[in-house]
Amino acid sequence: MTIMVPDINTDGESAVSETVIEAVAETANVDTTALPPLYYYVESDALNKLFGRRRTGASAITTEFVYDGYEVRVTGGDEITVTVEERPEMEPGAAGIDIE
Repeated sequence: MTIMVPDINTDGESAVSETVIEAVAETANVDTTALPPLYYYVESDALNKLFGRRRTGASAITTEFVYDGYEVRVTGGDEITVTVEERPEMEPGAAGIDIE
């Protein structure tokens, strides 16, 4: 699921951290209150400052992190996008290590 976030923070009411929570809740088909606090996974204030204003003409920046079992990617440049993907279940012993 990809969500475009036009004019984020220009009204002083929305923050990218809120958008991330809403996007994960929508993907998981749960209420936002059912999710753990975002700050357990990523520094919310830093995320908001990093993507808090448009970067018109600037190089795009991207950050990725896992939030409650979902891979989240936030990309900002002329526009901000939040992408949420369900993380596949990992088999025991499959934490990026080959076992022979």
